[in-house]
Amino acid sequence: MQTAQNAARNVAQVPGLFADVVVGDIEVVPNAGAVDTWLSGYGQWLDAWQAVTAKPLAFLHFDMDWANGSWEPAAVALTRALAKRNIPSGTSMTVTVRPPMPHGSPPANST
Repeated sequence: MQTAQNAARNVAQVPGLFADVVVGDIEVVPNAGAVDTWLSGYGQWLDAWQAVTAKPLAFLHFDMDWANGSWEPAAVALTRALAKRNIPSGTSMTVTVRPPMPHGSPPANST
């Protein structure tokens, strides 16, 4: 609850500068093996935010670990929890692509 109170206090200053501001969140979605642990914690955060501000977050985007093969059940579980609270969801994607290097080639930035 304290985290939600602190965040709401900071966000309360923004509408004076940006009248149409919306407040959402981006959270890491851990692997599916720990759903019971992190899902209840995220639910507490969402409920605390709504209790403090009298409105739900405008959105929650998932920061996915795409390399983790068990991301889908975790994303489904969080999507359902958000839908129960009428919070739209989406994904945040960071992709790092590193082309394979021929055997024995030095890194591109070496001299």
